[in-house]
Amino acid sequence: MKKKSILSLIIAMVLVPSDEDLNKIDALMAPIHLQIVNSELESRRLSTLRDTLLPKLMSGEIKVGDVK
Repeated sequence: MKKKSILSLIIAMVLVPSDEDLNKIDALMAPIHLQIVNSELESRRLSTLRDTLLPKLMSGEIKVGDVK
């Protein structure tokens, strides 16, 4: 079987959900996707904060007791 024939067969076997099913899936996945995005943003902010504060704490430039 030629490569083009195999590819055509694979493409023909893919199931495409209806618009209604896609909308249901989207409604279920949207909050999960939003949580993932928010978690990634929080992780970046915390990494930046760590990278800023840790050297200052290690050098004694700032002390934990100085934080108000």
